[in-house]
Amino acid sequence: MRPKEIVHRFLASMGRPEATEQYLRLFQAEQRERFAFVVITGSALVDSSNAVVDDLMLLAELELSPVLCLEEESLAALLQEKLPRGFPLQIASAEDAPRIAEAGKMPLLIARNHGERAAAFAHLKARKVVFLINQSGLQPKGQSVRSLINLRTDYDALVGASGLRQEQATLLTDVRDLFAQCPHTFTVSLTSAQDLLRELFTVKGAGTLVRRGTQVERIASFDDLAQARFATLLSSAFGTPPASAFFSRPPLVIFLADQYQGAAVLEEAPLAPYLSKFAVEIRAQGEGIGGDLWRALTNDHERFFWRSRPNNPIAPWYASKCDGLLRGDAWTVYWRGLDTSEIAAAVGYAQEAPIDFGATP
Repeated sequence: MRPKEIVHRFLASMGRPEATEQYLRLFQAEQRERFAFVVITGSALVDSSNAVVDDLMLLAELELSPVLCLEEESLAALLQEKLPRGFPLQIASAEDAPRIAEAGKMPLLIARNHGERAAAFAHLKARKVVFLINQSGLQPKGQSVRSLINLRTDYDALVGASGLRQEQATLLTDVRDLFAQCPHTFTVSLTSAQDLLRELFTVKGAGTLVRRGTQVERIASFDDLAQARFATLLSSAFGTPPASAFFSRPPLVIFLADQYQGAAVLEEAPLAPYLSKFAVEIRAQGEGIGGDLWRALTNDHERFFWRSRPNNPIAPWYASKCDGLLRGDAWTVYWRGLDTSEIAAAVGYAQEAPIDFGATP
């Protein structure tokens, strides 16, 4: 078996193979320097050098060229010493990084402080920043590792006296400042070297994901949004373009996340609103956008129902959010806030609702 086939099998073992392959295709289609900006902290490199080396060798085998960032020349020398001779790594400036990445090498930047790192990242406009630290994520005192931090709602408590330890609180402040200085869309994750590939190639990820927090807009009509862009969102989330007839049905309301990264569409129905679409763009899945959409939706509507395919990967999440569900061969129907006497009619309506992505059940 060829090395690349071994790597593909390894990645597929970490999550859904189709999602891993889709992420890989997306990353390989990006400008190479925008795939990821990986900050390797000194503690992670010293304590987990073998894992760091393994990660980089696997990414090189996949022909991916993340931009690496270290704080000191001495750490760069240590990394080069650990990597095998001839490994495609080159010390670079942010300005030279695109050219070096395009040539198939991994650019290595030396950023001596947070300001230099932020300036380099703003120049490169990568879609993802990963901080490799010496544990699996940010962990408040006396608590487990946080899988998600929303800066809008969580920051003050986490940097307070009872929140994170000082080193991690400082790192979270650096992340907040990074968001403030770089207006383009990106995500930030903090994880261990052992979990880097899981963070990059699975929806669930690993470690701690830090988010700005999503603004959700309420829109009354498909005419009030960019339909082509909305169709691209649905295509990304569902794997196939929506039928044109979908846009001919007037919505009750559309909940739209920043930059068309996610949406929920409610339609009028006889008993209660019908949630016809709940979608998150593939590159944004696992970033908490679905949770932000769901909060906006449920804050405005106590009663609604929806359906999904039995093999939908977020079916367990739907099950955790509903008051009840009924499983069928073609569809599972879920509901919130419905009376018992209304359930049969709601199930019947959902099962007969139009199929918007082709005729195959």
